[in-house]
Amino acid sequence: MSIDEFAKYLRLSKSTIYKLKSTREIPCFKTGKILIFKRKDVDEWLKRCRSKSKYEIEMEELEISKKCVLKINELVLRKLCKTFNSFNRYSETFRLSIIIFTLSM
Repeated sequence: MSIDEFAKYLRLSKSTIYKLKSTREIPCFKTGKILIFKRKDVDEWLKRCRSKSKYEIEMEELEISKKCVLKINELVLRKLCKTFNSFNRYSETFRLSIIIFTLSM
């Protein structure tokens, strides 16, 4: 698409587009003095530049938090298992109850 079509598509002024082009923020081709924009490249660029909604950010943070908690639980369990495996004289039920009690704190 031409710069006029691009400006109309994004509802931007030509000067803004030239500014974005000069800072290499938008994907385009230049043939001589003519700028050409591929719709597919422009749509991908728009998706990359899109701001995330508050909900999307919160969901990402929640996923990261879940992963951290799972990792911490895994590390704690490994440590506890190493510790309690050295105490073979205790029954397995007793060792598991101690692990569960420790995790619940």
